[in-house]
Amino acid sequence: MNRAGLLLFCCAVAALVASGRPIVRAQAPRIRYTSGTNIQPAFEGWEKKKDGSYDLWFSYLNRNLGEDVSIPIGKDNAIEPGGPDRGQPTYFYPGRREFVFKINVPKDFGKSELTWTLTVRGDTLKAIGSLMPVWEIDTALIVSRTVPQARLDTLDRNQPPTLVLDPVAPVTLPETATLKATVTDDGIPGPKPARAQRQGGEGNASPFLNAPLPPPPPAAPNTLSIAWIQYRGPGKVTFEPSGFTPVKSGEKSTTAAKFSQPGTYELRATAHDSILFTAQNVTITVK
Repeated sequence: MNRAGLLLFCCAVAALVASGRPIVRAQAPRIRYTSGTNIQPAFEGWEKKKDGSYDLWFSYLNRNLGEDVSIPIGKDNAIEPGGPDRGQPTYFYPGRREFVFKINVPKDFGKSELTWTLTVRGDTLKAIGSLMPVWEIDTALIVSRTVPQARLDTLDRNQPPTLVLDPVAPVTLPETATLKATVTDDGIPGPKPARAQRQGGEGNASPFLNAPLPPPPPAAPNTLSIAWIQYRGPGKVTFEPSGFTPVKSGEKSTTAAKFSQPGTYELRATAHDSILFTAQNVTITVK
């Protein structure tokens, strides 16, 4: 830009400021991908336990918004030191998934660090977990992040639901696995009024995508519920029913799991009372 052009630009900005109208900066559009890109591991923060140890929470962002990605434990999916397997997922759903797993470290962890490394299509990204004070979190923060508009005044009285999973026998294709779980809860906070569900991706096409966006992660339920997801495994698992399903405290729920191919799978059940949640995994051999 020459001097005359610069002078005209400055005069235009001055006139806009004098008019009282806001100055809006042009932003480059955020490009989204259905497939072909990476997965970003993330460190959410740490919380101190009553015994003096610490839980380090991790999550991920799968930027492949139209693709589930499987990354076996090994050099492409490792947590060190102490790994490569520290209980992280190997099956990654599209989009942002918060507070996926936690790693307990001893009270003398001090200035040590845990590094989660994910390599997808030659692109290596890392998340580093530490006990830096800026990363301290608590239950109230986790709830505010995972349950928008939650009533935090019940936290001092509310206990997370308990979850008991029945053992699952090996499955021979094309059979399905029957997943049985018992959820027990203290009844707090109790059922909440139904809220509008977040809209899925079908029809929500972006100008930067060649396919519609996938549905977002299931929203927190309005009442005591259970949901199953795939945590590890070589193929794809579909569940019936899918998403959060209401349950009655103390009664057993049943879900069917269908597998696309043989292998060893790890499935996760999450019991949610609409504020707090409890997760537990079960391993299934599919022949």
